[in-house]
Amino acid sequence: MHPRPFRARALLWFTLAVGLAACNRQPAAPPNTTPDGAVRADLVLTRNGDFDGLLRSTLPPEDYAAWRAEWSQALARQPAPTAQQKQQFAATMQKLTEPGAEDKLYRQLQPQLAAFRAHHAQDLPMLVGIMQAAGNNVVQNAAEMSASQKQQATEAIAALAAWAQTADFTDPARAKQAIGVVCATARKLDIKTLDQLRALDYPATMARYAAGWDGLKQLLKIYGLDLDASFDSAKVETLGDDGTHARVRETFVLAGKPIVSEVNLVKEQGHWYDADRLAAWRKRHAAAAAPGKSPNAALTPAVPHSVPTIAPAAPASAGHH
Repeated sequence: MHPRPFRARALLWFTLAVGLAACNRQPAAPPNTTPDGAVRADLVLTRNGDFDGLLRSTLPPEDYAAWRAEWSQALARQPAPTAQQKQQFAATMQKLTEPGAEDKLYRQLQPQLAAFRAHHAQDLPMLVGIMQAAGNNVVQNAAEMSASQKQQATEAIAALAAWAQTADFTDPARAKQAIGVVCATARKLDIKTLDQLRALDYPATMARYAAGWDGLKQLLKIYGLDLDASFDSAKVETLGDDGTHARVRETFVLAGKPIVSEVNLVKEQGHWYDADRLAAWRKRHAAAAAPGKSPNAALTPAVPHSVPTIAPAAPASAGHH
């Protein structure tokens, strides 16, 4: 979750691929003062796109402060974009936000949509298979994830692959609606150049992630995947609690498939945290801060278990779902 991929690449992906969600009333996250409350809070904060709140809920205050410091340091080290990258970004944003962008982009898409429709029966399974294999590879190499979390993420990827096989991505009406969503989010991001993107401070960056996440949810809903419904229907059950350590079972229904995992939690300063992710963050932070390490070794913590694996980079470095 370096600022470079987590900030520039993720936001560019959002710019190209997501749109502005309808303004629904959002549930309030419970405090993480109980084991089930901690897991539920992560779910609600993720649903709402409150990624800074999610980090605050996942990391004790001292660890959160260290994460913020590393974020700022990595931001200062990121290399300047090339002239070509600047030109491409500005041209893309212009196409997405200019007056009449929706109709113009839809006209440009129609021939590609027709070609995809003609071959999608043979092309889609191969494309989905490649993406599923890539996702599973990322999960298996994620050192910060426990075995249970990796199993849950693998099941989530399988559920998404099954959904993608049945979603009608060739439907013209849905494509037109999706383009409208993409353009609406690009306008809401209100970023015209890479220089503007790089100049965003932390709160402004988090606000853009939230807008992109809301748009992604609306985009997926057009094709039949309702993530808000999945988050809202998730079930959390405390299996054991000795006052210092606890274990919680979480059941999350994604694309009609129930995905079950068990989360180990530890209590610190009156609050409960995902023990596996907290330990992994502290190990990586200590290694990055060791004498002789390259500045680029400073790693930010993985976003907690409740962030869907379908989310790109930001919410992708994320977690179990």
